[in-house]
Amino acid sequence: MLAYAIRRLLLLVPLALGVIFVVFALLQIIPGDPASVLLGEDASAEARAQVRSNLGLDRPVATRFFAYLGDVLRLDLGRSIFRNEPVTQAIASRLGATVEIALLAVTLAIAIGLALGVAAAMRRGSLVDAGCMVFAQLGVSMPVFWLGILLMYLLAVRLNWLPAIGRGAPLDEALMAAIAGNPQVLLTSLSHLAMPAITLGLHGAAILSRLVRAALIETLAADYVRTARAKGVSWRRVVLDHALRNALLPVISVIGLQFGALLSGAVLTEGIFGWPGLGQLAVGAISQRDIPLVQGLVLVFALMFALVNLSVDLVSALVDPRVRLR
Repeated sequence: MLAYAIRRLLLLVPLALGVIFVVFALLQIIPGDPASVLLGEDASAEARAQVRSNLGLDRPVATRFFAYLGDVLRLDLGRSIFRNEPVTQAIASRLGATVEIALLAVTLAIAIGLALGVAAAMRRGSLVDAGCMVFAQLGVSMPVFWLGILLMYLLAVRLNWLPAIGRGAPLDEALMAAIAGNPQVLLTSLSHLAMPAITLGLHGAAILSRLVRAALIETLAADYVRTARAKGVSWRRVVLDHALRNALLPVISVIGLQFGALLSGAVLTEGIFGWPGLGQLAVGAISQRDIPLVQGLVLVFALMFALVNLSVDLVSALVDPRVRLR
């Protein structure tokens, strides 16, 4: 497994090169000029030309690409045009906020999706099954931004249970404060984190619950399940110890794919709740034509997604011994 993991990590190199090339090429095609955005439409042609020269945008495309590629190999993602700070610093300052949402949302999606999927499969055709599938259908059909607005109206405006926008202290700092005897900081941080994470987590839970139900129903019809039941093994043990483990393999794979959907959904969710993460940073960078920042963000998103899928493959091998890593 270690050799497989090393090979997969080495494959990240061509992946990163491909992402760099595609993003760089697309940014050359997209209309708009960073100099015009920076100076305004009323700026003179001479002023715009001077800014483009200062930013290196007047050089040939191939020259700029290879210069940027060389910088990336030195772990230098360039300097943000509008934020006037290194791209790595801009991303690092927002990465923690997005990771907090992602981890909590994935945890909620897995917990709720597994519970509802197992309940629906074990009580197939009952009211429990119907209720779980109605939840799943609503969750799949409802856009993330609309669900976020509904939750904000219900939990923040009507019930006043949670804050509508903003972020409290970073979760690691809040945990340290709670350990030091100030739990209010942690409660405030979690209250700000709750609605964005629930918004993304419910959408993922709806997809996972349908998949778990379908996979578990198929597994429960297998011969070894009937054999176990004929030997007198309890229904609960058959489901939890035998069928569920075999049904989890496709579910684990989808969890990795859900992470990519979570990143795209975070762009909308962070905008709705005023969450200072990578999503909002990406929206600002794209609207301002901040080319170095856009390139850095896309590269970071791609690497995060690749690492999550590598983790999914390794977990799949641990869950199901039939999986062979080559």
